[in-house]
Amino acid sequence: MDNDFQQYRIAFEEAKQSTDELFEYWEARTLQELLGYPAWRSMEALVKKAMTNCKKTGQQVSDHFVVDYKMVQIGSGAKRKLKDYLLSRYACYLIALNGNPRKKVIAYAKDYFAAETRKMENLRARLTEHQAELERIDARRTLTQAEKQLSKSIHSQGVTDGRAIARIRSQGDKVLFGGKNTHQMKEKLEVPTSRPLADFLHTAVLGLKIFSSGASAHNIRQKDLRSERSMTSEHQINNRIARNAAISAGTAPEDYPRQEDIRKVEKKTGFWSSLFGADE
Repeated sequence: MDNDFQQYRIAFEEAKQSTDELFEYWEARTLQELLGYPAWRSMEALVKKAMTNCKKTGQQVSDHFVVDYKMVQIGSGAKRKLKDYLLSRYACYLIALNGNPRKKVIAYAKDYFAAETRKMENLRARLTEHQAELERIDARRTLTQAEKQLSKSIHSQGVTDGRAIARIRSQGDKVLFGGKNTHQMKEKLEVPTSRPLADFLHTAVLGLKIFSSGASAHNIRQKDLRSERSMTSEHQINNRIARNAAISAGTAPEDYPRQEDIRKVEKKTGFWSSLFGADE
């Protein structure tokens, strides 16, 4: 690695400040010194060009450029406001792109901020994926509780045969999935026969099942239903409501693709949660 580049890389790193380990920023006046611009007006002109470029790329300018004022001593105890900007990595990269290409430090700045910006983009993309995984895990756990309540309601109303409870739930799935019962959906999504279908369902579909199970559990008690037939009918009605809502939103429940095994997802999110302190 070029020794000069290494020195500037260290300087850029030391100039970095942060409010959070994932939200770092640089002060424009500090960057001005590192880039070798003696006059603030020259640096501010670069900042404004970079802001224009940022807007053209479709980014929210305020996410990357924040105007900041500091009170500085000017002698005899007097103070005045000094304008500055707080800059994201991406903002610094755009500033470097607009800098004087004949300045060696500008080339170094381009390389440094381009590489670091890509790293942060990759990290944020992984964090977004991580959040989606956490939401799916939460939905799966919520569905487990909702289905327990449904089984409890059925049992408390006199239908105690486990096979009958399984039939009621399967008939609900048949309505939700457009004619495919639980077994058929397992075949469609290639789910192992020993595993619950829900362990491979999309978060949106889990949400539909949470609604139908919860509504059925409540209505079976509220309407004082006592037979397998009446409970099946009630569960089918609630699954039809859920199915119609999904179709209105644009995707039928059976058309969502198979998701990664929830057990594997839980292992992955455990690792990422330990890194970023996410609540599971």
